[in-house]
Amino acid sequence: MFKNKDVIVFSPHPDDETLGCGGLLMKLKKEKNNLHWIIFTTIKEEEGWDRNHVSNKKKQIRKVSKKCKQMSRTSFRFFRKR
Repeated sequence: MFKNKDVIVFSPHPDDETLGCGGLLMKLKKEKNNLHWIIFTTIKEEEGWDRNHVSNKKKQIRKVSKKCKQMSRTSFRFFRKR
């Protein structure tokens, strides 16, 4: 397949990329490709979400971001509308 390439994954929500193409991403990572996750989402109380739900989702996003920073050849970006 590909080797030593940059692979960019766009996902509307955290974990959609894992459910949709997790096996492929693992294979690409194993073959020394650089993986870049870009997640587009928003979650705010002002949008009608429960405070605990918002807090839990933000914790999940921070956890994923921290883990990606620890992994070699992997980056993570979280974009949300302001």
